[in-house]
Amino acid sequence: MHALPPPPPGLRSLTDPEADRLRQQYPDLWANPNKTCLTCNKVGSFKARILGEVVDVACDCVTQWKMHRWMLNAGIGLHYQRLSWDDATGVATDVQMVVMDYVANSHANLASGNGLTLWSPDMGTGKTLLATLLVKELLARGHDAFYVQFNEMLDFFTATWRDADERAWFTRKVRNAGVLGVDDMGRENKGRSEMAEAMFDTVIRARGAADRPTIITTNYDPAQMKSGYGANIHSLLSESNVNIEVSGRDFRPDVRAKVLRDEKDGILTYPILVG
Repeated sequence: MHALPPPPPGLRSLTDPEADRLRQQYPDLWANPNKTCLTCNKVGSFKARILGEVVDVACDCVTQWKMHRWMLNAGIGLHYQRLSWDDATGVATDVQMVVMDYVANSHANLASGNGLTLWSPDMGTGKTLLATLLVKELLARGHDAFYVQFNEMLDFFTATWRDADERAWFTRKVRNAGVLGVDDMGRENKGRSEMAEAMFDTVIRARGAADRPTIITTNYDPAQMKSGYGANIHSLLSESNVNIEVSGRDFRPDVRAKVLRDEKDGILTYPILVG
């Protein structure tokens, strides 16, 4: 029987306000690891493929529960909680190395406010996967981080107009996150473009002034970012972010093929993990 990797050093329990907010967002939030388990379904073990061999792995339901809520609180959904660097099959090696190097030098990058903009005009090349894996690695090392889709960030921002608690939450959790991951910038409704520019200007300006790094994924190339959001935001990002083109083939069919192959071998679920 194989064992899961040990919990990452950065894993922590949620505060009561954090847990309350998650329960409001997710009515079916995993509540009790002694009664249910998203990984082993309380069987006590599950099948996994390790070095090409299908083996039984003992499940630590409590740690899986704790990691699930910890990552949800950081904006990382269950699907990406279960993906790892092994799933970045279509991403060019040099791009992966840039992201891994960022993680390896995380203390220096975070102290200097250095961020990344992962862009590609094509869908499915791994931008979101790489950014999510990066945020997971930073969380595992004990850094404060929050990951959010750009459209969702706009919703959070508009909620601050009418609610002081939401305004305080947005300031603490989004604008002042130790590391902020922003996914799919440029995919917002075109009717919200002016609001998006104003919101992002406020957030990026504050983060730049405080040397807080931002990780961005987008289908816009650098020129489109400038024309879409204005020279001001482009200038702010150029001070802090390195543009990385994430070229490659669509990785999602590979993930789907892996799932279908694993189902045939009795692998019905994947553990929540970092790395």
